[in-house]
Amino acid sequence: TDSSMCTQFAKLNLKAGESSMEKFNFMSGFSYIEHGISFLPKESKWNSSSYDLCRSLHEAACLACYVNALPTKANEYISELLENAQCLEHKLKAYYVMVKNLTSSGDFKQALKKTFDVLIELGETFPTEITPEIMQEELSNTKSLLNNFTKESILSSPKLMDEKKLWAIKFMNNLSGPLSITNYQMGPLIACRMVQLSSQYGYCSESAFGFLGYGQAQISVFEDVDEGYRWGKIALSLLESLGGKGYLPKMRCLFNSYVSLWKEPFHASSNVLLHTHSEAMLVGDVEYASVSAFFYCRQALVCGQNLLLAEKECKAVASKMVQLKQIQMCYGQVNTYIFILKMNGNYGIVNPFPEIFDGKIANEEELLNLALSSGKRINAKGILSNRFQVAFWLGQFEEAAELAEKAKPPPKMSFMEVYHVFCEGLTAFQLARRSSSSSASKWMTIGEEAVTRFRLYEKCSTWNWENNLFLLEAEYHQCKQEEDKAAAKYRASIKSAQEHRFVHEEALAFEFYGDFLRTIRRVDDSKEKYANARLCYEKWGAHAIIPRLEEKIGRIQGTE
Repeated sequence: TDSSMCTQFAKLNLKAGESSMEKFNFMSGFSYIEHGISFLPKESKWNSSSYDLCRSLHEAACLACYVNALPTKANEYISELLENAQCLEHKLKAYYVMVKNLTSSGDFKQALKKTFDVLIELGETFPTEITPEIMQEELSNTKSLLNNFTKESILSSPKLMDEKKLWAIKFMNNLSGPLSITNYQMGPLIACRMVQLSSQYGYCSESAFGFLGYGQAQISVFEDVDEGYRWGKIALSLLESLGGKGYLPKMRCLFNSYVSLWKEPFHASSNVLLHTHSEAMLVGDVEYASVSAFFYCRQALVCGQNLLLAEKECKAVASKMVQLKQIQMCYGQVNTYIFILKMNGNYGIVNPFPEIFDGKIANEEELLNLALSSGKRINAKGILSNRFQVAFWLGQFEEAAELAEKAKPPPKMSFMEVYHVFCEGLTAFQLARRSSSSSASKWMTIGEEAVTRFRLYEKCSTWNWENNLFLLEAEYHQCKQEEDKAAAKYRASIKSAQEHRFVHEEALAFEFYGDFLRTIRRVDDSKEKYANARLCYEKWGAHAIIPRLEEKIGRIQGTE
């Protein structure tokens, strides 16, 4: 009959679509799925005889639309599926894509609400208020559970067969993005629950992310970098062994953005993130393709990437995020873009807002207000942090000091914290030398705390943070009028920055060394250091800073 032929064609298209999507060809997959749906009778496609086929086609269509950056079309399929699904289990794939759609659009409030509503239906509840005691207890219980853990014991354990628990872990795995922006304290609890459920019911590919989150918590909560790094490496290895090929780019992105920076050179992890962006696109993970690109741009900056190249790459990445409808990642990316423009002197000449936000957000102040009003605390802190660091790099130390407290990042042992401490410490030493004795004491305390903190960072990674520590120590010794010690530390900072290829921090060390030499009246040596600083700033592409060096050199020549 015609109806049986139509059903057969629908099944064949479903099979072809799913096969294409398994090979990460989501464009072709969606074409097959749409054709499959077209063979179903419009008025009776959700009847019992074709219900399972219709549901499978709509589930595949939801995912294909999301990956192909068709959020409106995805929502149409999601709505139809939810309206006709007969039970919770038949709605889960639709809810899963709905949450990803909401996350990509930046609607974290609804994404989190829907996720936690689904988790309650799946039997998993979480406290609404996270106290340090609750976090410590969960981490302690998980640590006890993992005392006898080995990778081999997990791989020999049964696979997770309980569908509800499997979906619970899948939905928890979706939470890492929204929670990192809005409620980072919840992250360790989610990771611990994923580990606990996996230990009790069996393991799946998503289980590996529970171990990664547990490792991140060892760093952020206990400041135990070695233990956190160990669990991060275990998580990577587990995912590869458990066969989660589609998840590997996400895992590499998170590991190289939050964990590896404490032990491995930034230059290595930034290269991995660039490659991970391409890998994620190939497997259809458009969310973590965008996240990887964002973290690549940020880490390339701290490696001293030329700012003209950084501007071009940042613009290209932002345009790709818009194309992929990853609007949430645009908020962070435009913030990085603004920092680059302010440092290379193109801010005001180039305006990134019209192209990225299509007139909905006109400037940096509107971006900050949106972040504050929507509860995206980390986005807001990122904007304030960039303002603080721009003021620091431009030598506006009084303004930097005013911004420092507002910009202070909440999570300890984070990327943002490291560079906040560095800039705040150097700012404090600058102001200590300019202040009265009563104020100088306050600034010295802040500077000394920064030195102490960087001694911890440097023990984790000499490559990444040795030159920063030496510069902080040089400034400390200068404040104490310990001239020989200060000079030795300035030279050590310059040498370390050169050896580890941080040209921007080499420039800063040369400049501050020149300031010190001018203070002790070694004018010719001071001019030489300023000239070296200028060459490094030019190599970095920081044209907004160069006038300051010219003014300093001119001041010396005028004195002569």
